[in-house]
Amino acid sequence: MNSKTEAKITKLNESPQTLASELVHYGFISEDDCQKIAVFLENALHKDQTPLH
Repeated sequence: MNSKTEAKITKLNESPQTLASELVHYGFISEDDCQKIAVFLENALHKDQTPLH
């Protein structure tokens, strides 16, 4: 993966749907898996934001 692609994909201000669409665009995942990956990313981001007690 080149650095331009890597920088584009790792933008933190993009939505999970946008990130998944970019993965399709760059050929990393199939269009059929786009929604599944978007949901996975959304869940991972929410899990990461839960406060530790």
